[in-house]
Amino acid sequence: MEIVSWDAVVRGQRNIAALLGVRIVSAIVATQDCDALRAADITLCEIRPFREVERKSKETKADKSWADIITQQSKKNLKWFYLPPDGRIGFADRMGADFQATLRLVGDDLRQHRHLRRGRLNPEADEHFRERSAEFFRRYLRPAFLSKRAWRNAHSCAQD
Repeated sequence: MEIVSWDAVVRGQRNIAALLGVRIVSAIVATQDCDALRAADITLCEIRPFREVERKSKETKADKSWADIITQQSKKNLKWFYLPPDGRIGFADRMGADFQATLRLVGDDLRQHRHLRRGRLNPEADEHFRERSAEFFRRYLRPAFLSKRAWRNAHSCAQD
């Protein structure tokens, strides 16, 4: 085994075999549906306990406090999408899709493993997720040289 710096890898411009630490995470597909069907790579957002994703909820106990935090912070903080507990998919606690923790996987490989999917958002939640993630990526990741209109046009799905 040879230890190589990242600079050496980039300069060498060759494929390498690497040993990496990997952990299993839950994630939700962030790539738009129309792109996910044929994209070379698919972007996912990691799903973690909501108390980790939204730190202001760390000490929350009462249902009313949860509702207040989720409602208030969902308007101020676009960095997550709330997922309620759902035992059918293994979420015993409140969870959050973290838009700042993204994974990019090879599309063909991910599509071959659809059978591992635990669940799917209902149509209303899916619409809210798409709107919220689009707003996050428009607000935080839009290149400064593109107008909002040009950014939207470049990233809208073409009708087939």
